[in-house]
Amino acid sequence: MLSAVVKPLGQPFKTTDKGGDRSVPRVHWKPAATFGLIAASSAASIAWAFVSPHAAGEISSLDYFNLLWAGIAILIAFIALLVCFELPRGEEVVRHGREPPAVMQWRHIMLSGA
Repeated sequence: MLSAVVKPLGQPFKTTDKGGDRSVPRVHWKPAATFGLIAASSAASIAWAFVSPHAAGEISSLDYFNLLWAGIAILIAFIALLVCFELPRGEEVVRHGREPPAVMQWRHIMLSGA
């Protein structure tokens, strides 16, 4: 964000790949590694808080708060990690190039007013 403020037109706009092969699973390794590292380091920090030689003998309310936020960071990073894995499209959409029949029936009902 800072680089965009300093140099707003410094990098050209890049679009995502369109029309690629969606019949096989695909993994975006660079962001997956980043989110995996964030999740793993958050989990390691929680473990270190309990097994560290300098760990407190008693957990304060601030420690509970920090553990809660570390847990939330793990959850968010894990969800972001899952998004990096693209599964193939469903058979119906790929074969016919249109929406599944159940969605079309719902739209027919909504449009006809029945």
